Amino acid sequence: MINKEHLLPLCFALSSATFGYFAIPMIQSGLDMVDPNVQTTCQFSPVTFTHVDAVDRFLCIVVAFFQRAMDDYIGLKVTHVLLGLFGTVQAIMAVEGSRNGYSKYHIMTWFMFWGMLANVLTIALVSSLLWMPLFVLTSRSFVSRTKQPTNADSSIDDNSVPVMVSPARSTAILVSLLAGYGLPSLLMTTELVADFDSSLALQFITVWQFAPILVQLLYTGLTWIFTPLLKDDRVMPLIEEDTTTTTTLTQTTLTETTEVSSSSSTTTTKRVDVIMTEDDENNDGDVNQQRQRIRMAQSKASVEQLYLILAVTNLLIYYGSLALIKMDGVHLKDSLIMVLTKTLPSANLTPVEVAQFFSGHVLLLDLLVVTTVFSMWSLYEDGVLVFLCVLLGLIVIGPGSSLSIYCLYREQRIQKPENLKLRIKKSN
Repeated sequence: MINKEHLLPLCFALSSATFGYFAIPMIQSGLDMVDPNVQTTCQFSPVTFTHVDAVDRFLCIVVAFFQRAMDDYIGLKVTHVLLGLFGTVQAIMAVEGSRNGYSKYHIMTWFMFWGMLANVLTIALVSSLLWMPLFVLTSRSFVSRTKQPTNADSSIDDNSVPVMVSPARSTAILVSLLAGYGLPSLLMTTELVADFDSSLALQFITVWQFAPILVQLLYTGLTWIFTPLLKDDRVMPLIEEDTTTTTTLTQTTLTETTEVSSSSSTTTTKRVDVIMTEDDENNDGDVNQQRQRIRMAQSKASVEQLYLILAVTNLLIYYGSLALIKMDGVHLKDSLIMVLTKTLPSANLTPVEVAQFFSGHVLLLDLLVVTTVFSMWSLYEDGVLVFLCVLLGLIVIGPGSSLSIYCLYREQRIQKPENLKLRIKKSN
């Protein structure tokens, strides 16, 4: 008989990959309309970034593409929302890859790899074809193993609780995303520092391409820094050797006290304390369970804080973009339909303007595919009602905020301290 626990993840992984496969020709057709202008630009106006011809040519093509997209009015607004959503997706990749259920060298922990691949192949194709299917298939047993560990998991060792994330790592991811991704994105998509057509703006776009490398380097180092700062004695691992040593020292001290003092009260104290020590040994499981519950609560709170800040950030981006569009008197619905259906606003557009239009079209497709994939994920994880709430949130609060709020809700489910109740039974 086919195990439901294995069948559902497999079906969802295939659905995600199939959706991504059918998205390829749509995205490629848009890129084909942009490519001639971009190739011409890089051929006659090459830009030197690294002094390595192959790398410089690739970067020139990518930078020119983004430049064309941001020169288009709707393309720029789509870019704002897409980059906010991409930030949330990167947070998901970093958080999920940091859970204890993955080994240090597992492919899902390679944030730098997934981020750079998304910058090359688009986040839409990478998330639908590769990351989401692999994530669902490799993490399918994390929640069940949290509730009841397998023989390979130690119920006492906190690091064997698959869904937990170190609070230091969650905090490091948040700071790194804001500094290593958010700041370059802000500089790239606004004219606060440089005009879009200036050489400095091109440098900002170039730096943004390497943001995943910067983010992983930052959160790896910051995790090391934050770990001692966020240490809590209540959640320190329970080590059997330390417990044995403490018991021995207690008994030795009590024996010495009895020898020095001949009073009956001291002897009574010794007996009571020894009895309490034996009770503590019998209740190690209860102490460990309480300690793990505190640790999971802190793990959950730190991840929720990350997603809450991302939700607020994306909300500001979404409503800021809508407000600017409203102030400029642009009909958003009609404009989006034109871009999505590739309906040129005029037959007399120059090659540069055509490239700008279709660059916006590609980024809009990117936004829609990513939104669809992660909305499908909410359906797979939490059912129809949550899925409908996510869909409503896409319109009301924007894609990035809706996904962030869903991830916050999901964290409350998978990192529920009550899930640890069965682990103690496994150890007894």
